[in-house]
Parts: sequence; structure tokens; C-alpha cells
Amino acid sequence: MKIIRNIIIVFIILSTSFSCKKDKDSIKAEGEIEFYLLKSFETIENSAEIIELTVITNTEALISYWEIESYNPNTYTFKISEEARNRFTDLEFSPDRLAFALKANEKIIYTGYFVPCYSSASCNWVVIDPTVIELNSKMSVRLGYPGLPDGMTIPDKRNNEPIIAILKRDNKLIE
Repeated sequence: MKIIRNIIIVFIILSTSFSCKKDKDSIKAEGEIEFYLLKSFETIENSAEIIELTVITNTEALISYWEIESYNPNTYTFKISEEARNRFTDLEFSPDRLAFALKANEKIIYTGYFVPCYSSASCNWVVIDPTVIELNSKMSVRLGYPGLPDGMTIPDKRNNEPIIAILKRDNKLIE
């Protein structure tokens, strides 16, 4: 009787441990990735870090999923359509930046700012330079502007698993 009980216990332990194992290929590639401008948000005091729980996005995406042509996870660069690129010529930056959120499956993955290269203000959060977008339709997502300050860390969610899975599903990932 003890042997049967021990076999059952071992079986339960093994089956539980294998069923909890996370496989990167098992991430579901559902939905889409889109960029939204922010209607409102709050930041952490003395920082540009956006508090995600306070974010309210515009209802319409600035860049829809089908306007994203490709993504290079090594350089963190999105290539977007000409139509999406043209929207950046009409954006107004007040005073030097404009807040955005990247959503995957309608859930915010990360937030940041469009900060033009001519801005004299630094930014200690995720940034994209819109002037480069206007030149070549490429959006490089960087940590900090003009760079990451010494001793500072910014959570790096640029290659978040749902983002990569969705882009891979539709052959938009440059590897």
C-alpha cells in the first residue's frame, strides 16, 4: 500500500512540474500591436517615468498594426508605412515631447515619449525620435534621451514576449 501511495505522490509531483513549465514558443500570438498617443497620465515625482495605471490613451491608434511593416529586435527599430510616417509631420510637441503607449492585445506593454532630436530637455524614460521617422519611416525605441543617465535604469520591455510572438506570427520580425 505504501508503494502505491508513493508512486501516486511521485506521479502528481512530476505531472505538476511538467505542466507548469513555461515554453517561449507556447506564448499565444493573438491580437495586434499598436501605438497610441496618451490623453492623460501621471509621472513619478522628479521623473519622466509614466505611471501605467494612470494612463488614458486616445481611442484611435496613431499607428495601427497593419502600418507596422517590420521590427528588428536587435536595434529595437520599427519600420512603418509611408501613411503612418506622414502623420508625424502634423504632431505638436509640447513643450518638447509627446507621450505614447505601445499596446499588444489591447494591453499596455510600455509607455514613452516622442522626443525630437532638437529638444534641449533630457528625458529619463523610453523615447522615439520623430524627426528620424519623417526621414526614413523607421522608429528606433531607445532608453533615455539623449542617452541613459549614469546609474539610472529603465525597465526594458521593448522585446516583450507578446510583441515578439505577434510580429513573428505575421513574418514582421527581422531576425
